[in-house]
Amino acid sequence: MQAKLATLRHVFASGEALPPQHVARFQRLVSSLAGAKLVNLYGPTEATVDVSYFDCEPDEEYAVIPIGKPIQNIRLYIVKEGTE
Repeated sequence: MQAKLATLRHVFASGEALPPQHVARFQRLVSSLAGAKLVNLYGPTEATVDVSYFDCEPDEEYAVIPIGKPIQNIRLYIVKEGTE
């Protein structure tokens, strides 16, 4: 398995919220072996129309995975519930 993972550089997660336990498992089983980077992508629908990204750092433990920063050439506005 390690040989197959040796060329893996990026894994993109998109479509549903990325649970912290999945990030921890990826970092433990994949990133530590191959050095692959896990990137959380976010979009407004389940069709994976991605508008933002967050790089999941291998040395961090997360309680929640942020939706991150806007991708290039996009503006992202985060509005609190109940505001106009």
